[in-house]
Formats: sequence, structure tokens, C-alpha cells
Amino acid sequence: PAGGTPPPLDLAILAAYVGEDAEVMQEFTERFIPSARKALADFAEGSAAGDGQAIADTAHRFKSVASYLGAAPLVELCKRFEAAGRGGDLAAIHTLLPEFASAVDDADAYLSGQLGTPDHPDPAT
Repeated sequence: PAGGTPPPLDLAILAAYVGEDAEVMQEFTERFIPSARKALADFAEGSAAGDGQAIADTAHRFKSVASYLGAAPLVELCKRFEAAGRGGDLAAIHTLLPEFASAVDDADAYLSGQLGTPDHPDPAT
């Protein structure tokens, strides 16, 4: 939006990777939010265990996934998780958890708005 906050995902980046194949794009987008929620659970588990290396590893893996969908806010948070995990900065990790959860929710809402209606028509119509 002009003058507003950019969207949490840039599906044009995904299209640049996979082409304009709607089926392939849908497969990527349908797997993205469950993958993001799994990363969040792994971050929380690593945080509770004080395992900075596990957090850094999860962040590194998910950062690649997020970059394919142009999820800049999640990519940036993954970079911060990765650095905090490698540095053993559990206080920073605790701060990042709700930020990541919020960014995942934003991405989920965005995808639902972009893809939900055409791909999942109302059965009553």
C-alpha cells in the first residue's frame, strides 16, 4: 500500500523462483504457515531448554523458506534469532518469540486474504 506498511509477503518473489504455475505457488503457500508455526514451536522449545544452537539452526533453515516467499519481516527475525542463538542470548530470544508469533499471524492473515477466497469458495454458493 502506498505510504503504508509493506505486506508481510511478496509473492512476486516466489513467482520468480517457481514461475507462474498457480498449483506450485499454492503448494508453497499452503505449506508456509504450518512450517512457520513449527519454527515458532522449535524456537520456544529451544528457549525453554536454553539451547541456543538449536534456535540458531532452526532460524537458519526457516530463513531460507521465508526468503522464497518474500517474507522480509520473518527473514529479519530469523537473522536476529540466529545471532541470539549463536551468542547464547536467551533474553533476546525471549523477546523475539512474541514478535515472531505476531509476524506469522500477519503472514497467515495476508495469505488468507490473497488466496483464501478464490481457492476455497463458499460451498453454499
